[in-house]
Parts: sequence; C-alpha cells; structure tokens
Amino acid sequence: MTRQLVTILLIACATFARGQHDALTDAQLKYVYKTIMKTDQSHVNDNEIRHLIFKTNFNQIISIIQNQGYPKYKEQPKKKKDQTIIKTATTITFFHILQSAPEMLLDPAIIALLKNEIDAGNMPKEVLFDTLKSWKRFNDNPNNNHVQQLSDEILTLYNQAIRILED
Repeated sequence: MTRQLVTILLIACATFARGQHDALTDAQLKYVYKTIMKTDQSHVNDNEIRHLIFKTNFNQIISIIQNQGYPKYKEQPKKKKDQTIIKTATTITFFHILQSAPEMLLDPAIIALLKNEIDAGNMPKEVLFDTLKSWKRFNDNPNNNHVQQLSDEILTLYNQAIRILED
C-alpha cells in the first residue's frame, strides 16, 4: 500500500512539473487535485511518509497558486464531485499541513499570497480562514487526544494570519 502511494505521488509530481510554467488544463487540474485527495486521505501507518505526502501536496497547491493563481476550471465539470475537488483538496491539505508542519502554511509570505487570491475573488476565504479556526479549536479542545504542542512562534504566526484575514 505504501509503495503504491509513493508511486502515485511521484507520478503526480512528474505530471505537475511538466506543466508548471503554463496554466494547467482542466483535465490536468482535475488529475492533480484528485491525486492530492487520494494521497492526502490515505491511511498510511508510517508517519514519516504521511507527513511527506502532506508536504508534497501542500507544495503542489502553493506552486500552482504561485504560477497561475488559485485554480478555476475553464469549463465547469459535469460531475458535482469534480466541481468541488479543488476546494475540498485544498481545505484538507491545509488542515493536514497545519497538523504536520504549521509553519509552512503560517509563513507570512504564504499568507500574503493566499490573502491576495482571496481579495482577488479567486479563492474562497473559508478555505483558509475556516481551516485555521478549525485547527485552533481542534488544538484547544481538552478532550482531543491528538493535541499539538503549539510553540509561541506558531501561535504568533497564527494570530497574525487571523488578523490579516479579518481585514
């Protein structure tokens, strides 16, 4: 199972790298985001590989946004599931990267990039804002068995991000 996930991940990265300088086609977007969903939701028992998957998926999403903005289909897909795959995969990946390496998403440069996409009307605000709030509530819940020990630096970055998004 783990070997299959790594293979899927490598194929997705190679496919994405070829189209990195040009805007991805609708078919490429659908493929990349379906692959992200599949790998991000996989039940990998090896934490090291699981965190590698989260980081790879996050880097793919950020790279797409840096190269072409928050992606939108040129033609709306017929299947409802395909219509929401970009938003869903981004939301899940953002939540998982916050669990795995919160400094990656909370980096002020990444927050600024995503805020620009929100302000331009390209990215729904809730993809970032609601995900951040949910992650914080998850960690503030005393009944949660998987609470992260958040450093002062991470909490400062979180609070800065929330303030920027509330503007």
